[in-house]
Amino acid sequence: MPATEATYRFIEHEDPRFTERVRAAAQEAHNEAEFRAAVAHYIDEVAGRLDVGLLVRREYTLATGRADAVYNRLIIEYEPPGSLRPNLGHGHTRHAVQQVKDYITGVARREKHDRDRLLGVVFDGYYYIFVRYHEGHFIVEPPLEVNAASSERFLRALFALSSGRALIPENLVEDFGSQNIYSQRVTRALYNALEGHTDDLTARLFEQWRLFFGEVAGYEAAGGKIRAEKELHKFIRGMGLRPETVDPPRFFFAIHTYFSFLVKNIARLVLEAHAGGRLGTTPLTTAANLEGEALRQELMRLESGGI
Repeated sequence: MPATEATYRFIEHEDPRFTERVRAAAQEAHNEAEFRAAVAHYIDEVAGRLDVGLLVRREYTLATGRADAVYNRLIIEYEPPGSLRPNLGHGHTRHAVQQVKDYITGVARREKHDRDRLLGVVFDGYYYIFVRYHEGHFIVEPPLEVNAASSERFLRALFALSSGRALIPENLVEDFGSQNIYSQRVTRALYNALEGHTDDLTARLFEQWRLFFGEVAGYEAAGGKIRAEKELHKFIRGMGLRPETVDPPRFFFAIHTYFSFLVKNIARLVLEAHAGGRLGTTPLTTAANLEGEALRQELMRLESGGI
């Protein structure tokens, strides 16, 4: 298993515990220093269990101020527990965000980084606020309540930015290819979700796709041969399904749907970047932390072509 995959598996199981400990620290700490020390200790524990060495500079003095903690390309600005608000216009919250913007600029200058490759997080134990710089603009995301989803994102960013993750084909295959646990789960979920759809819009879309796919790929003519291919059986098993019970067209449709979804979101990221915050939609990084009905509505907006 690739090292990053092992890290993601671990974080997925770790984030609820990390969340509980962070919340407890926020409630028990008498000031920012106590809270900062507690969270730093938790981060060190997680890194130790992962056997990952984190490059950290604490109370890092810059021309633009003194950053609380800099983990390679992740800058953390701790705030007194309970001092942040969900409203970015709130005075103290706005000031904290400005500080992390200044630190991003300061670290970029001192360490010869592009500001675009740095991420800042304002953190008080109750909210995370992610701040980044892209193509001439600072992008400040709405505050996220500290929960398992937001903590998972924080930990993933922490370990990804501590080592650096280049946008090269090998990394994209590792992060989104068939060997990735999340790719496997999504494909299985899509495949199983088609069960029982026989006379509705989903069924009609699948049938239309099946006809087009059969014509383009020549599947109908070679269907029997494809079903017997050992490589296909191995691939299906790798996705956590049973080859002897899988319907290949339905399986290919699930994979096609997954990669179609990825392409749409890559396009969305490009639009967000070029719009410089003027797109008028929920940032993708914020949408990734939505759950339930809010997530369903966001996905409907994406699929409708509104963006």
